[in-house]
Amino acid sequence: MIVVFILFCVGLMLFCFQLAWHISVIRDGKPMHRWNCLHARLQNMLMTTFGQTRIIERPWGWAHVVLMWAFFVFLTSGLEMLVACLVPGFTWARVVGASMHGILCVIQTWFAWAALCGIVVMSTRRIVARKLTFTNFDACFILADIFVLMLTHIVGMSAQIAMGHTVFTAMMPIESSFASWVPITSAAHVHCAMSAIHLVLMAIFLVWIPNSKHLHIVLAWPDVFFFSREWFGSQQASYSPDPIDFEAYEKAVDEAIASGKEEMPSVGLGHFDDTTQKQRLEAMSCTLCRRCNNVCPMLTQGVTDKGPMEAMMCLRKMCVMAETRRQRVLAMASFGKKLEPEPVSVRPLMPALMSSDALWQCTQCGACDRACPLQHEHTLRIMMMRQNAVAQQENVPVGLLRCFEMTERSGNPWGYPKKARQALWTLAQTQDEVDKVTEVKRETQPPVDTPDALADGLPKRIALFAGCMASYDKKAAVTLRLIRQWLVDAGFDVSMIEGETCCGEPLRRAGNELGFETQVRENMRHIEAVGADMIVTVCPHCAFTLSDSYRAYGMKVPAFHIVPFWRYLFERGALFFSSSPKGALALHIPCYLSKYADESAFILRMLRDCGYTVFETDKAHRASCCGAGGAKFFYDDRRVITQNRVSELLHTGAQKIGTFCPFCTQMLGDEVQNSGGNSLITCVNVIDELAECVQCKRMSK
Repeated sequence: MIVVFILFCVGLMLFCFQLAWHISVIRDGKPMHRWNCLHARLQNMLMTTFGQTRIIERPWGWAHVVLMWAFFVFLTSGLEMLVACLVPGFTWARVVGASMHGILCVIQTWFAWAALCGIVVMSTRRIVARKLTFTNFDACFILADIFVLMLTHIVGMSAQIAMGHTVFTAMMPIESSFASWVPITSAAHVHCAMSAIHLVLMAIFLVWIPNSKHLHIVLAWPDVFFFSREWFGSQQASYSPDPIDFEAYEKAVDEAIASGKEEMPSVGLGHFDDTTQKQRLEAMSCTLCRRCNNVCPMLTQGVTDKGPMEAMMCLRKMCVMAETRRQRVLAMASFGKKLEPEPVSVRPLMPALMSSDALWQCTQCGACDRACPLQHEHTLRIMMMRQNAVAQQENVPVGLLRCFEMTERSGNPWGYPKKARQALWTLAQTQDEVDKVTEVKRETQPPVDTPDALADGLPKRIALFAGCMASYDKKAAVTLRLIRQWLVDAGFDVSMIEGETCCGEPLRRAGNELGFETQVRENMRHIEAVGADMIVTVCPHCAFTLSDSYRAYGMKVPAFHIVPFWRYLFERGALFFSSSPKGALALHIPCYLSKYADESAFILRMLRDCGYTVFETDKAHRASCCGAGGAKFFYDDRRVITQNRVSELLHTGAQKIGTFCPFCTQMLGDEVQNSGGNSLITCVNVIDELAECVQCKRMSK
């Protein structure tokens, strides 16, 4: 057993040595400033890693949860065996007493059998659903290793029962039966042999971990802890990149030119040396579970052959190459020799991580981020790669360049005159339409007895942010007019934001950070002039950008899409729904309301309470994107992703497709008309109809 103890210690030393090399390469990345809101980060880390909240969303996820918990339980068993190598006959009974030791043995044994069942489930899934899982020798070897570890524990526990070293044997009936077969004279030798095998396998496991996907056992904890650039409060995380200091960038470029350097400072992600510590940590801790690939619309529709998982694998290979290079430098330095550092240009991220076409085909829907069990920020990495492509003017689609030019010149992606903005939905110019809708509402809605009962607890001044679609698209303008009238009838002080311009979401998602910052400064100046308590909009793109991206620039006013705003009122008891039969509806929840901010539960409740029969194609966070995200609405005409989404919605059999976003409405509506299907099938913005049956208790009589 002394030899076994030495082997285990050697395995532990090799594990620590390799882990130290991995950490050194991670620390060489650009620093991340993510130490704010420690309470929220710790809570998120424990829920995601120990609680496995995203793993258990799938039925087979429980098998992984059992294996993970068994890992912690068997740390106590392994430590007991390790001490027994130096102190023969040692058990935890000497420390905690016979009763507590018996309880611990029962827990360990139950987890051993549960882990064996989990291994069977995971092995079966890898055979049955090969396309949904990433299976290689590494995964099979680890499962086999764990399987033998559990068997050695079960046999060893049987020998321990035969020796009479544990209590509560009635709660371990199988082990007690095995114990009757073990001769008392051989029980000690059997227990010793099982302990030796157990420790040797654990030593092999320790050596194997740093060079396999199971490195996430160690690195998943800090990886999840540093999720998100910044936390706002205890619940809301930011999904946007850090603002770029363009003054510092220009200064660095001037200094590089003056000193005659060949390598110029870069914006975003262009080379491996541009990657952050968090991105390297993500690559090293990736579980290769293929969940991101399974939900990526680009990959499932054949737009590209490389998904987010392949990008993680490639980035991990780059980290290992950098680690090997560093080891060689230190080794040669110890012999007094020098090794020239590898030029940055030798390790570009494109097309290694993803091709140029795939870079611009990404819809930024966030499905990969939402599916990842470790909350990896795939969309953020792609945004930063686009920043570099735009700054270097490399392979940027022509339509996107036109979008940039029009937005910077006219304040909207189409180049319409600034003077025409908001003209479509101004109340004074469309009074007849609003009166017609208002009369219907007054006839169908019952009066409210307590109009101002909750007024003190709710915001009073609401600023409406129209957005580009509601300013220039007639259908979107109608939606905004109805919501404005709804807010007025509810008793809110509603004002428009004079001089508003594009929120900049297409520019940021496409990598034009300088143009985005220009839009932010302009809009914030007008928002501050209004002095509102809250901003409401009917466009999820605008709502997400105003609430998430603008905060890094000092935005203090909370911004909501109308659906989260209704939920805000509903949770405070200021909202109720009037029900009347509305028919069947094939529901498409926009990505900003499903993957980024999960409003699906409230949306389903609201629609059903209002009388809709709702059909879903899948859970909201796994449903396909409409294809308009990532600024593709303005430059991509292939519409492959849109065609797939419409096909999924039509298969529900509903005659109406409903959504909550003007971009989704137009993308899906145009494809329904172009697909040559049933002309009776329509695509509507459900907000128009909900404005008639959603009631606020502050609404005047």
